[in-house]
Amino acid sequence: SFRILKWADGNLLWEEHYQGDEAPRLYVRYDMTYDNKLNPLRLSADPSDAYRRSKNNVDHLISVDGGWYHGPALIDYNLAYTEYNLLKTSQANYFNYFENSIQLDYEYEEVP
Repeated sequence: SFRILKWADGNLLWEEHYQGDEAPRLYVRYDMTYDNKLNPLRLSADPSDAYRRSKNNVDHLISVDGGWYHGPALIDYNLAYTEYNLLKTSQANYFNYFENSIQLDYEYEEVP
């Protein structure tokens, strides 16, 4: 099992996951688009969450099934920002295989 990542301008454009050692097959591919605001999670993100290490915030994610994967086909994010253009809320709306939404709220602490 392995994955291939394609980066441009500090953002992860797509990520492909492959299964199998001798004859690897595409498991799933994720294509992402971004807003133009700085991603506050960039420096603290887990290295395995590549798109969270991107320069900007993901606003749209499409997954393409490689034949083994049965996850969401589309995640559309509604993003809201603070007066300083930092991410305030991120509501992920999942469509196709199942429909629901998850909202994350972000708080910032001023450092002297």
